[in-house]
Amino acid sequence: MTTTKIRLWTVTEYHKMIDYSILTPESHVELLEGRIVEMNPQRAPHAATTQRMSDYLKAQLTQEPHVRMQLPVHYQLLNQRRILL
Repeated sequence: MTTTKIRLWTVTEYHKMIDYSILTPESHVELLEGRIVEMNPQRAPHAATTQRMSDYLKAQLTQEPHVRMQLPVHYQLLNQRRILL
């Protein structure tokens, strides 16, 4: 029996696809654990709920809030930082 090997994409390769317009904002995709995953476009109810949650979280924090709502996160860099802490 033959097994199929799956090749995962790197962040650098993903960004090159954006640079070369292979992926565009209309593509509605994200890179998740090396896989390019199609995402649903954000609609008004989602955007409104996200904004309300951001406002709520910022109001609950006692120190200067650092709330990132739906912005890119590079987990590999976060893991490296966690090791350094």
